[in-house]
Amino acid sequence: AAAMARRFYLEGKSKIQIAEEFGVSRFKVARVLETALDRDLVRIEIRVPAELDAERSDALRARYGLRHAVVVESPAEADDSPDPENLGEVAADLLGELVHEGDVLGLAWGRS
Repeated sequence: AAAMARRFYLEGKSKIQIAEEFGVSRFKVARVLETALDRDLVRIEIRVPAELDAERSDALRARYGLRHAVVVESPAEADDSPDPENLGEVAADLLGELVHEGDVLGLAWGRS
């Protein structure tokens, strides 16, 4: 299991390539990789940037049925106004992931 997990997660080989190397089916490779995760042989860690509030983002997305939602935390000493530079960086990262060539993007800004 460790050898297959190493090939898949660290070396980036496909399940088909691993199956051919070990002489098993790709379905067997998938089961072995799943077992490696279940037995804590493999740990996957997703690091969320500190300024993102993942729990609130998930709650907002679920509450309103959105495909994507990002909640950006303001520094504790903030004077109730968001940091435009920080907000811009987060927005740019998100748009880099979501917007593809040929997409049309509309932006709005306001205060209430």
